[in-house]
Amino acid sequence: MLAEPSTKSRPFRGGPTLRRRAPSTKHAAEASQGSSCTENTLFTEWEQIEKSESSRVGRSLLRNDAVKSRNPSGSRNTSAITSPVASRKAIPQVPCDLDDSVLAMVYRDTLKVVLHRMGFVSGELKVERTDLLEFAQSAFSVGPERHADFMRMEKNEEGPRKILKVTVHRGRDLKAKDENGFSDPFAIMGIVHLTPTDLEDARRKGKMKKVDRLAAQLVETSVQNATLNPVWDEEYELTLTSVRNRYLQLDLWDYDDENTLGDTVKSVAKISGVRGAKRWVKDLADIARSKSSDDFMGRFLFPLEEIPQEGIESWYDLEDRHGELKAGQMNLRLEFCAKQTVVPLNPGWHPYIVYFYLMKQCILAEHHSIAERQRRLWNYQLTNVHALTLLCQYRIQHSMSDINVVLIEFSVLVSMLNEFAVDYHRIGELLTSIIYLWKNPTKSASLRKDQISRLLADFQALRKHCLGLLSRLRQVFSSARPGSLQQLRHVLSCLERIYMHPVMQSEYPVPLLCDDIRDTIKQATHKWYLDAWELCAPQELSGTGLAEQLITLLHTVTDDLVEANHCYNQYFV
Repeated sequence: MLAEPSTKSRPFRGGPTLRRRAPSTKHAAEASQGSSCTENTLFTEWEQIEKSESSRVGRSLLRNDAVKSRNPSGSRNTSAITSPVASRKAIPQVPCDLDDSVLAMVYRDTLKVVLHRMGFVSGELKVERTDLLEFAQSAFSVGPERHADFMRMEKNEEGPRKILKVTVHRGRDLKAKDENGFSDPFAIMGIVHLTPTDLEDARRKGKMKKVDRLAAQLVETSVQNATLNPVWDEEYELTLTSVRNRYLQLDLWDYDDENTLGDTVKSVAKISGVRGAKRWVKDLADIARSKSSDDFMGRFLFPLEEIPQEGIESWYDLEDRHGELKAGQMNLRLEFCAKQTVVPLNPGWHPYIVYFYLMKQCILAEHHSIAERQRRLWNYQLTNVHALTLLCQYRIQHSMSDINVVLIEFSVLVSMLNEFAVDYHRIGELLTSIIYLWKNPTKSASLRKDQISRLLADFQALRKHCLGLLSRLRQVFSSARPGSLQQLRHVLSCLERIYMHPVMQSEYPVPLLCDDIRDTIKQATHKWYLDAWELCAPQELSGTGLAEQLITLLHTVTDDLVEANHCYNQYFV
């Protein structure tokens, strides 16, 4: 919560000079159009206000002399941390007040996702493993010796089982294979190992890639009857041993009722022993060449090394038997995920708890770097590519859902309300995403009870904070401060959204929102008037002095009413 302004800046000091001017045309225009000024000044002033009366945790995070590193014994020292890989420069230190046991679990999980990263970072900037390790070391203020100890532990652990998740959405403009002018398409997918030479051979005109080069794990979609623009929206998983020189191969076939390729693929579940596997591969190859009554409709290959860490969704051209792109298109989403193969360090901890601490330290790291550059305007949305890569890798390797990720970011920002001037527009965006994702029963049903309880606690904390800001409406959202009225709109929008959520409605019905705001403004106005009366109270109860003081009080109240009418009423009426 924002701290009160210092005594020097409080209103109504100075007796007769108390009278304030009515809002200028500039301020009235700002109130009607939204702030056209930058909010840099606003955030700088807010943080100066907070700095004077911030919490103990906030002060320790903002002081440069509070930045400390950890040594193997767990004690603190102020010596600079240097990279174990590149000691040519000192690693910037970021405040980290995590307990040693919590730090060990979060940091080791962070190292794990770096050592077993999946996919590449899209864009022009290439992120090396050493850069990610250096950033993690800086974000958690871990010394070189302790970092080396953690690295040795993680290198001895088994990595997660890597999986390619393929979502087959739809096809379009496919070839007609049946007499009725349509086809009954279905797809068979697998991972094939192709060297550059193999790939050239596979694309040779008049020849198909041998099916016996496919991995034994093949998956088959359902059959879509009588269509050239099928819709599947089906999801499949293929286990990976490596991504180097590996390709996803999709073959599209037209289904017929006789002996089919699909029937042979399904027989893999009945195979036992090496001899059975060899016979199944031979049968599959024979059917693919000539014996199947299923008609081949097209194929495409996609290199796994070109899948970005956030996944990719696109339309892909199908090639016919002769390698020509005239067989239609398929719309797929390709993304990596993982299954953890080792017991967590703390079995009672769900991955979203580690993700919470990881995201908070990433935000603090970026805030710390921005503070060193005179605190430019920042909406607390991460832009550092190393932080984004770490968080993305953690989501991939722990199969975190969209709603989990949004809830955690929201919880992190709420936990920082009393420490920094968090951007309420960003909080409003997260609330909108939470409401949208909550409407999907599948997504909301995946949440644990403790997550829902945490969400309710976050809603209550944000409600209390926003109402506290409204109780200091004239100080915090003064029309004389550029951008403050825009922030008032965002604060009210946050209150509206949290009262709309089903979890919050179970505790606070929607009609109470107006009551809470009205009561808060009434109490704030009553306190404001008492302060004004105290400062304007005459020394004598009669004479000229009484009249002058009453006139001053009247002007003060009138100016406040004018300002409320021009600036505030549009947000409350």
